[in-house]
Amino acid sequence: MPIRRAIAVEANASPARLAWAKRRTALFGFEPLRDYPTYPFHPEARNAMIAVCDVEAGGVARAGFLPCWIHPSGQPEPLAEDSRGLEVAGYIEDITKRAGLRASFRREGGIVWFA
Repeated sequence: MPIRRAIAVEANASPARLAWAKRRTALFGFEPLRDYPTYPFHPEARNAMIAVCDVEAGGVARAGFLPCWIHPSGQPEPLAEDSRGLEVAGYIEDITKRAGLRASFRREGGIVWFA
């Protein structure tokens, strides 16, 4: 059975899996994307990042992230400082602010540093 059917509400022949799929949709308010069969997460979870740290003798000198996009296979794609990279970085900045976290960001060479 394809993984997608095991977590989907529609076309799910297993009563137990179907019950969980319905409960999960009600609890979390979304259904996994059809074209992401092995990545059953919220659609916004395709926006991702890889942590980046500059470490010196005294410890971490600065920290930031490299914006990434998750493909339908679940594989992350590190993004350049182009429209896609800026879009993912902007998304991360936005959810940080909406969460009430006080953080500021500075872009440099494709990496987004915490300022």
